[in-house]
Amino acid sequence: MWLLNSCSWELKEFISHNQASPYAILSHTWGDEEVTFRDWQKGPWEDVERNAGFSKIENCCRQAAADDFEWVWIDTAELSGAINSMFQWYKNAGVCYAYLFDILDDIEFNLAGSRWITRGWTLQELIAPREVVFYSSDWKALGTRSELSAYLATVVRIDEPFLVGKSRIDEASIAQRMSWAAMRRTSREEDEAYCLLGLFNINMPLIYGEGPKAFRRLQEALVREYPEDHSLFAWGKIVKQLPDQVSYEETFRLKPLDRKDSPGQIEDELFGLLAKSPDDFKYAGKVVCAPDTGYYFQSVPTTVSVLAGRTARVDLPKYGESIVLRRHLQRLPVVQLFVFGTILLLCGQWNDSQTDFYYVTIPIQHSLHSSQPGRIIISDVYNKQKLIPWSLIPMVETFTIAPLVRPSFMGGGDIMIRRHISNMKHHRTTYNPKVVMSFPRGLIEVPDSMTGSLTSTSYRTDEGHGFFITLVRLEPLDHSHEDSTQGRKCGMLGLTFKPFAAVGKNARKFTILTEYGGSMKPLDEDMTLKSFHTLEEACQWGIDSWRDMKCGHEMVVPQVEWRLSIIGLADVYLSIERVFLDEYVDADSVDDESHPFVDVLDLVVAKSKENSNNGDGVGEGKNTTEVDVKVICEEDADKIYKVGP
Repeated sequence: MWLLNSCSWELKEFISHNQASPYAILSHTWGDEEVTFRDWQKGPWEDVERNAGFSKIENCCRQAAADDFEWVWIDTAELSGAINSMFQWYKNAGVCYAYLFDILDDIEFNLAGSRWITRGWTLQELIAPREVVFYSSDWKALGTRSELSAYLATVVRIDEPFLVGKSRIDEASIAQRMSWAAMRRTSREEDEAYCLLGLFNINMPLIYGEGPKAFRRLQEALVREYPEDHSLFAWGKIVKQLPDQVSYEETFRLKPLDRKDSPGQIEDELFGLLAKSPDDFKYAGKVVCAPDTGYYFQSVPTTVSVLAGRTARVDLPKYGESIVLRRHLQRLPVVQLFVFGTILLLCGQWNDSQTDFYYVTIPIQHSLHSSQPGRIIISDVYNKQKLIPWSLIPMVETFTIAPLVRPSFMGGGDIMIRRHISNMKHHRTTYNPKVVMSFPRGLIEVPDSMTGSLTSTSYRTDEGHGFFITLVRLEPLDHSHEDSTQGRKCGMLGLTFKPFAAVGKNARKFTILTEYGGSMKPLDEDMTLKSFHTLEEACQWGIDSWRDMKCGHEMVVPQVEWRLSIIGLADVYLSIERVFLDEYVDADSVDDESHPFVDVLDLVVAKSKENSNNGDGVGEGKNTTEVDVKVICEEDADKIYKVGP
């Protein structure tokens, strides 16, 4: 490290900071005309003195000499190659002078508005040194960190023990340390990660130009260095209960699903497990590692989470029931429903009295690549019992969590899945290889010229009896219309239905009711039962043999609803609604004579009363259905809801 002599202003290199003579160190924010290492070495001296940044170096040297420090370190005189060592250099300094160019006096009144408080690099310069002395714009002492610690703690959002050295920095969780850096800014995007290296005692290569990848690389390093600190994943807005959670009645169409439009609720993205910047930890200042986590990791050997790009593969406890959240679309007047599970992190918050600890709960969408909505839950809503770490061990599962960007629904003829909800234990969907289906995104993309089966979804009970529903495109799409009314007739959809029996068991006869004119009546069709070994077989048969199934229903635009009930199996609600996109898309992106549209699909399946105790889906253990009398009863409440609107 290079040190500057406080009297002769001579630069001297010390091979190791451990061998350096006692020195003072300067903390400041960079401005115009800073004196660089090259300027100081090569001059000419007259030009160096004319730089605006020279005066603070001069005052720093004079103050160091007055405090009996022969040497000073200033970052403008040495920066290249120093970033990985700066925290240690500030820590080893005899004193740190913090120069506040925008404060003349009364630091307790003006510090909150100072630029020094808003910068990323000054965080370590506040925390690392043994002592910090603040100086005004005219180099007058304003107070020390020790004297101002209570006030500083409120301004910088750092607990006072960490400021004054009563608690070690490495005792703070990752989330706490990240929260200290939230809302601070750096001139270079990469520095929002690099300025935190010392705070976490981590070294990594500096690659200017990599942009946001730098913060992702920092998180990858933290996973390897601190595998037992789950607070790295505890970012986002903290809520006691998810505001966009949908009730059982809304989920199963017992109550209307309100859009409840507001700018804050329109979201086109779901997130992975990694944060984008320290700002995401703004609310995590009180998140700490769970007590007694050592017992957990003794029984479950610590596995390092695998991070690949923005995808994380982690082993975490799955806890609680599934929940349904509404997702508001920006380009359509439609709310989609998605099923989320809840996972626990081995971190959380203590209540104000420090008597109860609440774990961090993260809702993640069920899919091959799960996502989460950027909010975490810390309350007793999903922690209804006193949890202890070793009780979570049987709940551990492996999750793959990645960001999910929502589609814009600009293409006409796509099918948007508004609801695909079932509380039957076993169900599976297969799709025609000609279509692109993404249930996580709630979208089925269908080629315009295609006709025939699109998707087939099978449902069955533990005993093996079940049914499947196949979605069919009856005719090709045609978007070249002079007016949108003609578009109502093209590309109609159909639904076919088939019950099946368990293989190797007596063929069971199902009473099937379907709706005619608002009332449920027995289906007269001959429903010969087939048998399948697996749900996959049933789905594939539905894809391949949809023409052979006699029970069906054709779309009538703009909206058609179809209800059927299978006594002893399930109550099924299906709805298809055509929504034209003319007023929701950019006029320059569509043909003037085209009227693009999407078909919005609802598929809701509620298991019947006699099978309601052996499933495990949405609403498990809360509600049952009585399909033959066409009502749904809610237990423990004097309420009876009619199926449908």
